[in-house]
Amino acid sequence: PLHSIWKNDFWGHELAGNNSHKSFRPLVVLTFRWNHAWHEFEPMGFHLINVVLHLGVSAAVYPLAWHFLGLSSKADPPQPHPVDAQLHSSWSLAPLVMRSAAAALCAALFVVHPVHTEAVT
Repeated sequence: PLHSIWKNDFWGHELAGNNSHKSFRPLVVLTFRWNHAWHEFEPMGFHLINVVLHLGVSAAVYPLAWHFLGLSSKADPPQPHPVDAQLHSSWSLAPLVMRSAAAALCAALFVVHPVHTEAVT
């Protein structure tokens, strides 16, 4: 039953039991149950769902990095006088380009970082 994800550990043992590892991961267990309901024990289904979840989380890294990289007021240069705006228009875009490139680098590193892999034997 679905309510057992709140009472059992990752391995299916009762959390209060002596043989429990106390590894409480209800979201992971729920996704495993969904995978099993949709694909039973077909490995390709589990792989497909994991890739989709990884891409979804990875897509969220870029806007988060963009936000956190822009928190410093020192990152924004002083605005030029309106008369000089045309002369300095390319200069004023430089911080935005750098911030965008840094956010893209963060997202790319997150996508390919080996901590997101797991051995399957």
